[in-house]
Amino acid sequence: STQKTKTSLISLKSTPVTKATAFFAVIKEDNNESATTEPTSEISQARLLRPLCNILRDTEKQDSAEAGIKALQGILEDVGHLFVGEAWPVLFEAISSLAETTMTRDDASVISAQGFRCLKLIIDDFLGQLPLPPDEHSFETWTALLDCCSAYGRAQHDVNESL
Repeated sequence: STQKTKTSLISLKSTPVTKATAFFAVIKEDNNESATTEPTSEISQARLLRPLCNILRDTEKQDSAEAGIKALQGILEDVGHLFVGEAWPVLFEAISSLAETTMTRDDASVISAQGFRCLKLIIDDFLGQLPLPPDEHSFETWTALLDCCSAYGRAQHDVNESL
């Protein structure tokens, strides 16, 4: 019997687990057996999101911030319902940094408004999914959410929207 081995991309969207299964897994198909998936490793959601969130927090360039916030919004829209405790504080810290950006006034207003839309999306669609006690990440998550909301309340930039 001939065996075929191929590498396949596993989407976070189709893997409802608390830790994201590594994106690549080896799928072995045998003519007589069904396909089996062997994850190569596990990576926490926070660790997957942290590079994007760091770019949002640290960038001084509007185009980089815009690309990052659009990517973050797309991730939230596609797989936000799969996020668990440790991912939320990382997201809230990145989004709140957009309210406090030091870019020029016009650039900062655009970026701040886009960040606020991500915050609004989370509150509208995922508030009920945020961790509650006794989850170990609940205090950190809710504190980060309140800090994020207050950052937009203190912001010098007019986002002209409300929660």
